[in-house]
Amino acid sequence: MQNISSAQSLIEANKELTQHLFELHNIFKVSAELTSIIDATKLKYTYLINSIGILRASGAILLLPQHPDRKTLTVALSRGFAKSFTDAINIPTEMLMRNLAHLMTGTYNILEIDTQEAHDILPDHYEMLQTGGIKLIAPLKHLDDFIGIMLIGESINPNGFRPTDFDLFSILNNFFATVHSHAVLIHKLKNLSTTDHLTQLLNRRAFNKSLTREIARSLRYELEFCLVLIDIDHFKNYNDTNGHLAGDSLLQTFAKLLRQCARSSDIISRFGGEEFAIILIGVDENGINAFCNRLLKTIQEYPFENAQQQPLGFVSASVGAAFFPRNAKSNKDLIACADIALYSAKNAGRNCVKHFGSKQFNQSDIDSGKSFRINRRKIQRKVVR
Repeated sequence: MQNISSAQSLIEANKELTQHLFELHNIFKVSAELTSIIDATKLKYTYLINSIGILRASGAILLLPQHPDRKTLTVALSRGFAKSFTDAINIPTEMLMRNLAHLMTGTYNILEIDTQEAHDILPDHYEMLQTGGIKLIAPLKHLDDFIGIMLIGESINPNGFRPTDFDLFSILNNFFATVHSHAVLIHKLKNLSTTDHLTQLLNRRAFNKSLTREIARSLRYELEFCLVLIDIDHFKNYNDTNGHLAGDSLLQTFAKLLRQCARSSDIISRFGGEEFAIILIGVDENGINAFCNRLLKTIQEYPFENAQQQPLGFVSASVGAAFFPRNAKSNKDLIACADIALYSAKNAGRNCVKHFGSKQFNQSDIDSGKSFRINRRKIQRKVVR
């Protein structure tokens, strides 16, 4: 009998070992998959779904800092929980990190909700999470950087979570934290190459690519679009009067006003200096007029610092617009047409809009725009020297 009992014990131990090896094999397969994923959305989805599978859980909620200031953790992805519950989860990052630093050293632990440690980490949210069905809290960390938190629902296994579940989940968490940190870094580097650091708009390089893409799309589908160039009037005067920090602040606010006035489909960029460019798709002259007039009114009425010291008594802008392919057949020609219209608006007294090729835009407008443009470039070159 003793031999039979020993044999059965060995069989059970072998089953457990085989199961554990199978689970380890799976976890490393998932980890390898995570390291090959570049897309951030797919990365989060793969991590969350496999976390639920490894733990045999009813659901999971991944909390990450969702905004550049990283002040609040909100739900990046969830499965198995009601939207009304997940929408209510907003955790201040600073408070959480302070509590984690006080309670944990080195590697973050996976905590069961019914512990004092879990309560102390999230004292303001503990009751809501507990009554909402959260059973595990897993803070995520890469090196010294706090990444976020994974919240896990109850186990669907009748015997609950096993010790080996926590080991496997810890391995997966470490892989995800590392890969996610690298993905965030790649995203930041990509943004640096396409985004103007001051205004957070697209830079000139990204604008050129966008314009080339829209021209190709216009030719393929026979769609017209409009390029609008916007130049802040007397910006040098504002800089000289108020200082460069105030000038930078004006540019940042100006960019925000552009975003407010534009549609989500419009492509906005900082063209250079105090000049901005917007590609508007699917609009006619009436639509362009409405947009430009709304923009000029918004700029004029905004309470910029010391705006009354500007020559017009307020901060203003001049706008030039040109259509593709109506007014031009190439990137270079389209920019030139919009530029001429812009400087025609400057020559007409500023704080106004000029459309290249419109009925109101005649040869004298073209000549005045070219002349003003040439003189402006000469002045700019002297300033540079």
